[in-house]
Amino acid sequence: LDSWDVAVCTIEKGNSIINRLVEEGCLSDVGMVVVDEAHMIGENERGYILEIMLSKLLFHDKDRRIQIVGMSATLPNVDQIAQWLGAQLFRSDFRPVPLKEYVKFKDKIMDSALTTVSTLSTQNLPKRLNDNDHASLLAFEVAGANKSCLVFCGSKKVTEACAIAIASNFSILYEHFKDIPTTRMTVAPDTLPPGQRLGFIRLDNTNNLTEKRKTVLERLRRTPGGLDPKLEQTVPQGVAFHHAGMTMEERDIIESAYRDGTILILTCTSTLAAGVNLPAQRVIFRNFQAISMKENADVIRYKQMCG
Repeated sequence: LDSWDVAVCTIEKGNSIINRLVEEGCLSDVGMVVVDEAHMIGENERGYILEIMLSKLLFHDKDRRIQIVGMSATLPNVDQIAQWLGAQLFRSDFRPVPLKEYVKFKDKIMDSALTTVSTLSTQNLPKRLNDNDHASLLAFEVAGANKSCLVFCGSKKVTEACAIAIASNFSILYEHFKDIPTTRMTVAPDTLPPGQRLGFIRLDNTNNLTEKRKTVLERLRRTPGGLDPKLEQTVPQGVAFHHAGMTMEERDIIESAYRDGTILILTCTSTLAAGVNLPAQRVIFRNFQAISMKENADVIRYKQMCG
C-alpha cells in the first residue's frame, strides 16, 4: 500500500483495502475517499458492500480526518445520505444538454404530461419498410442529421435482432431520402419533438463515413474471434450492437467508432449505462417493461440510462 498515492478501484476492492488498513492500524494514512455513482448504495447485489465500507470509515474515523466525497446524479434520498455521512450537501441542476422526455404510444408522441405533441406519419414512406414500432424511423431522424442514438433492448438476442432490423430499414430510408431536397432550416431541428425532424434530414459525408466503417470492419476482422456476421451486416449502415456477450476488444472498437461518429446507432442492453459514458442525441427504450423485468430497472437505473 506504500507504493501508491491514489487508488482507483471497484467497490469490492475498495472495501478490501479499507479492511486491510483497519487491520494494520493504518487507516489514518487515508486522506480522502471519493465514491462516484453513490446511488449504487441502493443496488440489491452490490449496494450493501458500499454501505458497509462507508460505515467502517465512519466508525473507525471518530475525528473525521478522512474526507468522504459522494457523487451522484440520480440519488433520490440525497438529504438522508448526507445526514448519515455528516456531510455538507452541494446540489446543481446544470446540464450542458437539456433532457426532454417523451412517451410514444402507437403513432402518437407525448410529452411528460402525456399531451400529444406530434404524430408519426409513415404515409409517404416505402411500403417495404418493416418498422412496426417505428424504432428505425425515430433512430433515422437522428442519424439523418449525423447525430448519435442509443436504443436499449431487453436482452442480448433482442439487441442483435434490433440492430439488424434497423440497419435493413436504414438502407431503404437512405435510398428514399437521398433525392428529396432538405427543408430550409427555419428552426433548429434539435428543438423539435420526435416525429417532426424528417424534413431536416441531411445525408452528407456519406463517402467519408463509408471508408471509416470499412476500417471498423477490418479492425473487427482482426480480433481473435473474427468479424461477427451480424456486425458485418449492420456496420456499413452506421448501426452496431453492444452487450456483455461480446469480447472486450469488440466492445472497445464499437465504442470508439460510436464516439467518433462512425457508428451512429447503437443498440444495447442496460449494462451499457453502468461504467460507459457515451454521447447520445436521442435514447430510445424498446419495450421498457421487458427491460425493467430483465434487468431489475428502477427509476434510478432509468435515469442513468437516459442520461
